[in-house]
Amino acid sequence: MVETEKKVAKKETTDNEVAPTALMCFYFFDGETGTALYPAVPELAFRRSGVSEWSSPQPLSIVKTGEYEGRYSLLWNEFSKVIGAKVDEAVNVEIRLASTTEISCTRYTSEIILIRVRAAETERPTNPSEDAKQQPMTCCCLPIPLFELEETCVVKFCAYDSSFEDFVENSEAFLDGVELVTTAMQTPAAPLTPSTTSLTTTASTTAFQASAFSSTTVQGSTELAGLAHNQLYQLEVRSLSGYIIDRLFPQYLYICCERVLESHACFRPCGKYPNRSLIFVREECSGIRWENSPLELQGRPLQTDTQGFLPIPRDMVGVAQLNYPGKTFTPASVDLSAGNPVTVITVRETQQNQITVSHQFVDDNDVPFRFRKLIVLLPTGETRRLMTDESCRFEVPPNSTVYAEEDEYGLATEPVLVSTLPAE
Repeated sequence: MVETEKKVAKKETTDNEVAPTALMCFYFFDGETGTALYPAVPELAFRRSGVSEWSSPQPLSIVKTGEYEGRYSLLWNEFSKVIGAKVDEAVNVEIRLASTTEISCTRYTSEIILIRVRAAETERPTNPSEDAKQQPMTCCCLPIPLFELEETCVVKFCAYDSSFEDFVENSEAFLDGVELVTTAMQTPAAPLTPSTTSLTTTASTTAFQASAFSSTTVQGSTELAGLAHNQLYQLEVRSLSGYIIDRLFPQYLYICCERVLESHACFRPCGKYPNRSLIFVREECSGIRWENSPLELQGRPLQTDTQGFLPIPRDMVGVAQLNYPGKTFTPASVDLSAGNPVTVITVRETQQNQITVSHQFVDDNDVPFRFRKLIVLLPTGETRRLMTDESCRFEVPPNSTVYAEEDEYGLATEPVLVSTLPAE
């Protein structure tokens, strides 16, 4: 019974796979400068010569202790499974990186390396009881040169008309003809700190290459390709006539190792939906504002703020009438198409017990006039200007005389004396 167990044990150690503690050893270096490189999780691909397909075992692991500290290792078992090597069989094996690897923002690739291996050349541990030490192959530690990939960055840029509420999704908001210009900036070398002055590293620095790129948006977008990595650029956006850009330019853009960057700029049209405000002051003292007070502008209820300001809604156009019971506004209407950013309105208190009557202003064919400017001669002899509201009506004291001058809405009208009863 004891002899049988020994034979079984002997068969397990002379199978097609060598001792599981045997390792293959690798290290990497820059193929042009010779500088040692340490990829984070390198993965190699193997294939036997004459075989078309590549195979990859598990990623390499770094050796942390012993003679091969800092090198990368792979279990011989994993390697032999991939190439199908048997004991005492010499095979030619091709090795390369399974994919590009990135080290400190730089991508590297490798060429194919040809080696000849024989499983018998891989010895078992000198001390089988110390499996944790995992002995490397006796031949050597394979050096693998890596080569830097020349890469650049692409900047994708979009220009929008921000006057559209859904300008990111609305194709009508895309602006054509916006020019984007980038210029490479030459910068001095980074200053050495006390902790780095004594170091003698051979780290390479990217040489400055003077370059400038420009492109113009088509259907709201454009791209700038070929921007170098580890480079500072000045970014300029040249605005269109009639627009003002929302952000301050020029700006600076540092490209580290990004392959694609996205940027955008929003433009506001100068003549579309301008910011307009009314400032209300008291007639008896123009230095005092008419603050926190309600009113109607073009029939819409609004209110002044703590400083007497009233921002005019963006969608409000045409001529807007100012109204509120017990208040007289001068001017009584505001032409919103005039383009004045700020208009000062004088407010005067009127007698609260003054009786007014509501009338409708119509033309010769009895068609009501909406937003028609009127001139009112009050019984007191005072002249007042007002405008009909959305329902074509206006309010004046009894015995007032009302007429309209010639304007874009119609010809001048004869003065009409307003009765004490509302017109039907």
